[in-house]
Amino acid sequence: MPKPLTPEQVEALVNLGAMASPEARGSVGQGVEATQATLIALGNLGLPSLAPVERMGSDSTNNGSLDSLSSSPEGRAFAELVKQTHHQMGRMIEETGHVFSDIPNLDSPEFANTNWQRLLEATKAYEELNIPSQLVFTPINRPLGEKLADGNYTPGSWRALFSGLRAWQDTNHPDSAHKLHNLADGDGLWINNEVATQWISVIDTNPNAPQWQVSVVPVSSKVPVPNVAHNGTAADRSIPENLRDILDKLPTGPDNSNTDPDIYTITNPKAETLLTIHAMRQFNKQDPIDGKIGITYNWSWAEGTINNGADGLAVDWDPGRGRVYLSRSGVGLRGGDLGVRPEVRG
Repeated sequence: MPKPLTPEQVEALVNLGAMASPEARGSVGQGVEATQATLIALGNLGLPSLAPVERMGSDSTNNGSLDSLSSSPEGRAFAELVKQTHHQMGRMIEETGHVFSDIPNLDSPEFANTNWQRLLEATKAYEELNIPSQLVFTPINRPLGEKLADGNYTPGSWRALFSGLRAWQDTNHPDSAHKLHNLADGDGLWINNEVATQWISVIDTNPNAPQWQVSVVPVSSKVPVPNVAHNGTAADRSIPENLRDILDKLPTGPDNSNTDPDIYTITNPKAETLLTIHAMRQFNKQDPIDGKIGITYNWSWAEGTINNGADGLAVDWDPGRGRVYLSRSGVGLRGGDLGVRPEVRG
């Protein structure tokens, strides 16, 4: 088992995954020299990037379709990023109380149909657009949970995860600049009542529904495309040019399958994906996305609607009250503080 990563190593690795800047990270998409430089830099920081990462509960080194990336240096660099991101998600689950069961091994059936090549291409596309992006392993189709009589939260729920994360932060990073707080209406996470009561209509409750998703999401401090409705349209119902520029570069897939240049499929991140991004950034002592920038609170649209399609889900960070907020707004609402983060799913 590799030694736990130091905070400095975690920050360096996550900066690679977030595609912070071409100068700082080298490039996954700019050729052999840049990719090799990235790997060498990780090695110099002491990261186990040149050796297989032992995954929780398994000594297997077979990653199924992930092995298909090994034919190119940029593919191998991305495969290492996948392994490290998977490992970090496992660490967060373990250190915050095992609210969710351990993340499955990369060679498990849960990830057998993941299109790693598409995720690599999405990462490269965001790099070319100079928009930071993040690879995300998301627990999906889980309950939001309720507060129980003993003061704890429903086991296996999002409320329980954030409560555990806040408790972990209190012990391990009490001086965090982005402190989670436990208040009467939410411990690290605040959820709109209408969202909570209709959550069952947002997720897939089939017993055989998938429990994990892997995707690439832009993680600029505020949304890369503001002032659009839940479906990505501007006030004149058109797709704005800056959103077209992004969608034209992203790889097509099951959630972005239109090839007609005049027809676009907007894939907002699942609410669970945005919650995971916020949680991981807290765990890794990174600055949050969205939240209060200047005097304005910024939000990201999330996939899913409630109230018979009238309201779309949205997520942000409230630094004043120290909670991540899962809320809703009218699907036609547009503003400079609300917009989309086009997601590519594997």
